[in-house]
Amino acid sequence: MYRVRFCLPLIVMFAAFHGGVAEAQQIYFKGEYLLWDRSNGADATILSGAGGVSADDASFGYASGYQFTLGGSSDVFSIEASFLQIPNWTDSWSGTLALPLAFDDPTNAVVFPGGANGLGFSSALSTAAMTPGLEDDEIEYIEAGATFQSRYESTFDSFELNLGSSRTSRPVFFALGWRHMELDETAATLLRGDFQAADAGDGDLPGAGSVEGNDGLSDAALTAAGFVNISGPDGFMGYDPTAIPPVITTIGVSYEGTAYNDLDGVQLTVGGVYAASEFVSLRGTLRGGVYQNDSQASIRESIFGIVNDTSVYQRTFRDGRKSASFAGGLGLDVVIAVTDYVNFTLGYQGLFVTNMALAADQSKGITTDLFGNTRYNIVNDALFVAHGSNVGLELLW
Repeated sequence: MYRVRFCLPLIVMFAAFHGGVAEAQQIYFKGEYLLWDRSNGADATILSGAGGVSADDASFGYASGYQFTLGGSSDVFSIEASFLQIPNWTDSWSGTLALPLAFDDPTNAVVFPGGANGLGFSSALSTAAMTPGLEDDEIEYIEAGATFQSRYESTFDSFELNLGSSRTSRPVFFALGWRHMELDETAATLLRGDFQAADAGDGDLPGAGSVEGNDGLSDAALTAAGFVNISGPDGFMGYDPTAIPPVITTIGVSYEGTAYNDLDGVQLTVGGVYAASEFVSLRGTLRGGVYQNDSQASIRESIFGIVNDTSVYQRTFRDGRKSASFAGGLGLDVVIAVTDYVNFTLGYQGLFVTNMALAADQSKGITTDLFGNTRYNIVNDALFVAHGSNVGLELLW
């Protein structure tokens, strides 16, 4: 799709400028290497409490990308097409939970005298662990020492086509154009640890001392909470610590969010060039535009056995929404003339876009209404900010 869009301005420019004789006529091509940082913007909490896991723990840092620009200018008007991509902003982090992770009641001091972590959103695990008549007299949890891994990945693409006043005959120019932008993301957190269940009232563990509940998290409670069984429909059992040897079930709990932003809109560009010397000039641009963002997102919650259990349960939600977004940007380049036909460029660019859906925020979209029904609405209210340096070569003819 991008190849077709990129070829159209090329055809138009050669048709408009081929055979021209005016001194101000010019066709140019610029290739640039980008090194950009971006804001996180997501603040959803996956695990609450001391040493928990939050989406704002992610720090992307600088990632490499590229930008290609093809343009032409006569003494009256100019046309320019540009494609930009940052293919892989990534951050990952991991750790060990010093506290247990309670599915239903991390404040229960009988079971957790030293405190516990909790699930930071409307999780199906919490719903299952509090199922009336099945699990509400027990505390289901992952024991302290569980490990977690989080990973956040993001890709940004932009294509724009602008038509405006001449960029060669005047020091100041303006252009009106169309721009397409895409921000695609995935964010995932995986926990691994030993599963246990304790009586809520006295903290007794499975075995001779436990007289309440079913000593586990049942298939009936999990499916009633909205999970779909993929394999091994027998739920998960806690273990008797007095048994020799104890049969300990190790489980995994994962949360994965995705978000896709597809923006199309019109933008106004104002720019100018200042010749500092015969060989060096400064070039600056300001951009602003209004866009329709067609955003799509999903959130998937999974619990599965790793050791002594093969059960796999998943719950997935999907939603989409079209909304208005505003984007603005700026650019500043130092242009050094190497020859009459080759320029070296060094500069800085910045961009911000409103009302974006971020993958790590999607767990916040899960809610429960007054009737106890679970709902999911895409979260697309984040501000996306990216900026960084660029270095490239510009060819003129």
